[in-house]
Amino acid sequence: MYTLIYSSQIETYLGDIDISSLVYAARQSNADHKITGILLFLNDRFIQVLEGEKQDVKKLYDVIRQDRRHKNLKVLLEKDIDKRQFDGWNLGFKYIRDDELDNYPLLKSVVENETTVNDESGLPDEIYNSLIDFKSEPECSEAFY
Repeated sequence: MYTLIYSSQIETYLGDIDISSLVYAARQSNADHKITGILLFLNDRFIQVLEGEKQDVKKLYDVIRQDRRHKNLKVLLEKDIDKRQFDGWNLGFKYIRDDELDNYPLLKSVVENETTVNDESGLPDEIYNSLIDFKSEPECSEAFY
């Protein structure tokens, strides 16, 4: 198993219907390719965890890199993992509104580019662990409307 976490800025405005459609389509595609993970939407950014076979995760990330809705993509972590952390989640989703961002200081620092991510800092694993914590939030696994 393999995981990749990335962040990106949104190129153009996405409304609730756009995001709902994106999440629905991604869940379908992820199920077809045995990809699991979670997508966070905060401010004008996405942070996403992808899990699966290495070639499948990398192939999906290449598709995301070519998607015109994303800009300034940054890989936060890539590594082999023993097991899926989001097993059974084709795509968890959480919309973190601006007034909620202070509840997630590590993610806020990544979103606001105050944090430089590199392997020596230990930060990639901190980010990974903080994203795994979203598994305990039941609304993350439900459909977004």
